[in-house]
Amino acid sequence: MRNTNLFLTVLLFLLSSSLLANVKLPALISDHLVLQRNSRIKVWGWADPGEEILIKGNWRGGKASTKCNSDGKWSAFIQTLEAGGPYSIVVQGKNRIDIKNIMFGEVWFCSGQSNMEFTLKKLGGWSSEHFEKEKTRLEINDFSDIRLFTVKKHAARKKQEDVQGQWMMANLQHVEEFSATAWFFGLNLYRKLGIPIGLISSAWGGTGAEVWAPEEICLKDKDLKFFKNEPNKTEWWPGKPGVLYNGMVYPILNYKIRGVVWYQGETNRKEADLYESLFPAMIESWRKAWKQKFPFYYVQIAPFGYNEQLAGAQLREVQWKCQAIPRTGMVVTMDIGNKKDIHPKNKQEVGRRLALLALRNNYGYNYLIDRGPSFKKMKIDGDQVKLTFDNAIGGLSAYGDTWEQFEVAGKDRIFYPAKAQIIGESVILHCDQVAEPVAARFAFKSDAEARLTNQAGLPASSFRTDTWELEKDW
Repeated sequence: MRNTNLFLTVLLFLLSSSLLANVKLPALISDHLVLQRNSRIKVWGWADPGEEILIKGNWRGGKASTKCNSDGKWSAFIQTLEAGGPYSIVVQGKNRIDIKNIMFGEVWFCSGQSNMEFTLKKLGGWSSEHFEKEKTRLEINDFSDIRLFTVKKHAARKKQEDVQGQWMMANLQHVEEFSATAWFFGLNLYRKLGIPIGLISSAWGGTGAEVWAPEEICLKDKDLKFFKNEPNKTEWWPGKPGVLYNGMVYPILNYKIRGVVWYQGETNRKEADLYESLFPAMIESWRKAWKQKFPFYYVQIAPFGYNEQLAGAQLREVQWKCQAIPRTGMVVTMDIGNKKDIHPKNKQEVGRRLALLALRNNYGYNYLIDRGPSFKKMKIDGDQVKLTFDNAIGGLSAYGDTWEQFEVAGKDRIFYPAKAQIIGESVILHCDQVAEPVAARFAFKSDAEARLTNQAGLPASSFRTDTWELEKDW
């Protein structure tokens, strides 16, 4: 018995030593990956301390060598070329790892809560009337140069070194199980640019922005300390600040990306005043951690019948203001929401609008119109209010119930529905109940659906001209 135990002990020691000797790579560095083109790329992993690591890419600038640190970590940099492929990499230490079918292209990180997380399957699948045409396109065209990586959900109190997931080439099955918003964003980029696209989806439904930001952001700000009590935690999603940053963002920081697209905000609707500080802080923290001043494009929350009449509108207002952050842009969804469904299905258009922002601002397509009309100024003339808009060249248009979404108020701060008339790039408002108007609002309710658009068909956001304190109904 004693000899048997000794044999097992030795065997376990040898096995563990063998495992320690193996060079290991993160999940992101694997077959079918897309590396950011024309960039200095980090390759990293784990091995025995002092182990020599060779990286051999089969292209000019693709070779490097390094030695593993005393903590068992190693990294090296290689240079990528113009978009194209496929290429391969050999990582050689005491063992050899072959990485095949590598493409150089554009890599985007796609994150947020359920409207980013939701896959085509969750939204009805290929049999849904919303996606039948998309299924046909995938069946008759080859989109395998679009590569998809879904980060497995993981909330962690400490910063993690790796994620779970694998790169997939786009086909009917893989696309159906991928973020719909991210897919249509990437698809529109691919159609225009004609180069490989890598999409990393890291999202978790129901989560507030506080769990995606580093914990220290909420600890050092006296107002954001509010989130230490985890107000948005439920049995289905985490609420502690930083836990998704630790588990689903931090492990990806070594991976070079082109930019970020983000769809989130519904969970923070009751904390709009705090979101005005939290969201910019999160964006800045990501850029600092990635060491990249990348573009950050996000989706304004859509109309929905929340229990609170104004909370959704107030959160949209804050999101609108956040466009002042450099290198950001926002997609408005006032016209494609569903006040009875917090997960509106028209993700094709959401993705297209996100792609418009990237194409115009990052890829040189200056002729594209990437934003809808934006309120510029108000002028009062007697009992009439004139609202003027930017981004309305060619004139404004309105559809459906949009006319019912304008309101005016006098000094008593009571708002009444107003009659609206479009004249070129302006809207003229009049209300019989308000002889001396001082303020106007447009679609400023949580569930207000509206289509006030420019000639490109892009909608205006809800807005208000007043700065009066809102009566909270939550």
